[in-house]
Amino acid sequence: MLFAMLSAFVLFACQPKGQTSDKPEFVEFTEGLTREDTMAVKGLVTTFMTYVQDEKYGDAAAMLYKADAENAWNEPLQLDNDELQNVSKMLQMLTVKKFEIAGLTFQSAINNEVVCHIVSRESSADSPAIVRKFYFKPMNYLGGWRLCLKDSSHGDNR
Repeated sequence: MLFAMLSAFVLFACQPKGQTSDKPEFVEFTEGLTREDTMAVKGLVTTFMTYVQDEKYGDAAAMLYKADAENAWNEPLQLDNDELQNVSKMLQMLTVKKFEIAGLTFQSAINNEVVCHIVSRESSADSPAIVRKFYFKPMNYLGGWRLCLKDSSHGDNR
């Protein structure tokens, strides 16, 4: 027993200090993800989009967070009242006949993307379907996923 403890101490004590991993941060993060993480993020997006589809704009907006760029831990913050109202107004302009999660990309706890295709008008003999892309930025904070919107015209919403 003493030999095993001493061997472990020597092994850790002989590790070079300040050595960084050869793996990029996103590889280390994504290796730790599980099926439950994917399902949690898909569940958040599905709930959000269902609220929008059912015209429950306030409920959808209340699900959203924003990244706090000034916080060293990148803690996602809930939207304030003005932001909630602005998002609700934006969502009211969005017609959702149906939606589909078209892609999930995980890179780090704070840099991820979900692309959702939204059908505003289905195709008919006279006109093509209207399909828009909607981007989310899920963030993992303290083991739980928070849903942020991603501003596709500026890279993200930070």
